[in-house]
Amino acid sequence: MDLLSEHVTRNENLSYGAKLLFSDILQICKHYGWCRLQNRYFAKRYNTNKRTIKRWIASLMDEKLIKKRIKLKYHRFIFLYEMSDNYVTRRINSTRWRLSKEQIRSLCKENLNG
Repeated sequence: MDLLSEHVTRNENLSYGAKLLFSDILQICKHYGWCRLQNRYFAKRYNTNKRTIKRWIASLMDEKLIKKRIKLKYHRFIFLYEMSDNYVTRRINSTRWRLSKEQIRSLCKENLNG
């Protein structure tokens, strides 16, 4: 697991939970280019509720660490903030973002075990 930057670890505006969530999102984004896991998954992983995850994501967005995009009302994509808007738009509009159920299960298992 990569170490988080000092900007994140020493950021007093972020809770410890938000920092932990960011580390997971960072790893997924480095591997896939984006993160599409639902709040329900993260809530189960961190033994908390979806509302807490929503607050953590909002705090990460406020600190300009992540971007969130919605496609077709139900598909949320999280990108690292450093990614350009053109990159984000291309990734969302392409068909490459679609994962099979097996790929999603594999990703979830990797994150739960790692």
